[in-house]
Amino acid sequence: NWINKFSGFLLNNVLKQLENIFDFVREVEEGIKVLPEGSETEEDKELLMKVMGHLRDMKMVKDGAMALVEPMKATVGVLKKNNIPLEGDLLEQLEEAKNKLKDVNEKALEAKEIILPLQTQETQNIKKELEKFSGEVKVFRSDFISGCPYHVDQTSLA
Repeated sequence: NWINKFSGFLLNNVLKQLENIFDFVREVEEGIKVLPEGSETEEDKELLMKVMGHLRDMKMVKDGAMALVEPMKATVGVLKKNNIPLEGDLLEQLEEAKNKLKDVNEKALEAKEIILPLQTQETQNIKKELEKFSGEVKVFRSDFISGCPYHVDQTSLA
């Protein structure tokens, strides 16, 4: 009975990881399908940030997901060797998942090249906003110090 539980766990684990890979690929594909044309409007900025998020996710997850494929193939091999009934051809699905990961990674790299000028422009916009805010803080600080409601006379502290 414990053999069935363990083999069931292994099978469910492989199926869930496979499902997660396919879901991830689908999410990234949808996320990079529409790219912003500029960074002037709030909608374009929001779209740019979403696309950048998907590119970041792809970069972070791809290598780990690719590394899971071979151990999952080995697990499927062990399950087949022990005559555990499998749902469909899992080895074929694993190979498909690996290929889809590679394909979506290539699409992500193409999208990254397309949005690079927009990223650079948005970086410059943020730097300008930061400089403007820094200037406002300096003005506020000098106004606050000059209009402070109390003044401490340095000679009276001695």
